[in-house]
Amino acid sequence: LTGPTVGHATSARLQRVFCPACGCRIMASRTDGSRSGLALALFDDPEAFRPECHMFTAEKVSWLVLADGLPQYPGRPPD
Repeated sequence: LTGPTVGHATSARLQRVFCPACGCRIMASRTDGSRSGLALALFDDPEAFRPECHMFTAEKVSWLVLADGLPQYPGRPPD
């Protein structure tokens, strides 16, 4: 990742960071520093990372079927 980025608070708890030239989302982070998430498209080889579970399934759209056998959690997975 090179070049400038822009952050925007989308709520009191969440800041999203994106490219000001193209608008591509780069990451999101909690304002308290407790958690951050990077966009998978940032990595040269996105196949190098495999999902371990599905989180927040209580909020998914009704037509999405998750049938890959991974654990599913309606909210956060247990620590």
